[in-house]
Amino acid sequence: MLQSATEQNLDSDRLSFTHAITVVTNAISDIQQTCQEHRPALMKRLLTDIRDPLLPERRLRCNPRVVKSRCSKFPARRPEHRLVPKLDKPFADVIRLLLQSHRYRSPLPLKPIHKIVLRT
Repeated sequence: MLQSATEQNLDSDRLSFTHAITVVTNAISDIQQTCQEHRPALMKRLLTDIRDPLLPERRLRCNPRVVKSRCSKFPARRPEHRLVPKLDKPFADVIRLLLQSHRYRSPLPLKPIHKIVLRT
């Protein structure tokens, strides 16, 4: 695309990338079937075909570089957050299991894992 644009002193933004891919993809079989002495003419035609539909000139854009708003309301992770203190009590003493939820009137059935933790 750049070579095709510089031949006519055009800005490379005036050429369509998708059109260039289509032209090159269609020309691969032609290039493979052409002998060496005819390839420069084929390349010249290929570069002309890439330039065929010129895009309109691009407008000048001015977008300020700003930080987007954060998606999360939580603070950013910092190195001091990685140093989490270890538990000084056994896991079974720290965890409290709820036997009854406010949504249900009867106690919830205990699962085998709950029974193990409750016995300790």
